[in-house]
Amino acid sequence: MEKAPRTAKGILSHRMDKVQLWADGIYMGPPALAFAGVHWGERSLITEAVRQIKGYRKALWDEGSKLFSHIWNETSQSFERKAHWGVGNGWALAGITRVLLLLPEVLRTEREELLAYVNEGLDGVLAHKRQDDLYHNILDDPSTFIETNAGQQIAYTIFRLAQHGLIDETYIKIAQEFRRAVLKQMDGYGIVRGVCGSPTFDHSGTANVTDMGSRSLAWTKFVFFSTEGQAFYVLMEAPYEDYCKAR
Repeated sequence: MEKAPRTAKGILSHRMDKVQLWADGIYMGPPALAFAGVHWGERSLITEAVRQIKGYRKALWDEGSKLFSHIWNETSQSFERKAHWGVGNGWALAGITRVLLLLPEVLRTEREELLAYVNEGLDGVLAHKRQDDLYHNILDDPSTFIETNAGQQIAYTIFRLAQHGLIDETYIKIAQEFRRAVLKQMDGYGIVRGVCGSPTFDHSGTANVTDMGSRSLAWTKFVFFSTEGQAFYVLMEAPYEDYCKAR
C-alpha cells in the first residue's frame, strides 16, 4: 500500500520495473488485500481491493468482445499487448471471484457489481470455447495453439460460485465439461499437459526436451511446465469437491 509502483490513480502495477497493468494482476493483488482486510478487520483494505479491480477493469476491459486485454502500459498510455489472452482472462475472473466471496454482506452493492463483472466475463470467454472444451491461447484467434489452463481457471471460477449458490446450473455443467477435458490432458505423472509454458507463455507446455538444444534439463522442465498450470488443477479440484459435498 505504500511502496508498490502504481498508476496516477493509485492502481497497483503488476511489474516493479515499469508501471503496467496486466490482467494477471487482478488475481495477484486484490484478493490478498481483501483477505488481509477480513483477517485484520480493516474495512479500508477490503474496499481498496474492490477499487483495484475497478481500476484494472477500466484499463483492460474490452466492451465489444466482453474480454480482458492483456497488458496496459501506463507510461505510454497504450496497450503493450491488446490480445485477449485466455489465461489472462482466467486470472482476472478467478481474482474477482476470490474478492467477491470475501466481501461482507454489508457491502451488498460491491458484491453485486463484482458478480456482474464475473458473469459478463464468463459469457465473453465461453463464447470462444472449442468443441473439445479447451481454448486457443488467444481466445479469439484460432491460429494460436490450443491451451489447457484457461479451462481450469474458468472451471475454478464456476465451481466456487456454485458452492455459494451464485451461478446458474447451466454453467456448472460447462465447468464439469472443462474438468473432464483437463483430466484427458493429465499424464501418468500427474502433470497437466498443454498448459501455457513458462517463462514466456507463448507456447504449449508439452514440447520435447530435445527442442531445447543445449539448455539444461532443469531449465527445460521449468520452461515447459508452468507451476500455475499445475496449481490451477488443484485449485479447480478443491471447489469441485466442496460443491459435490454441498450437493
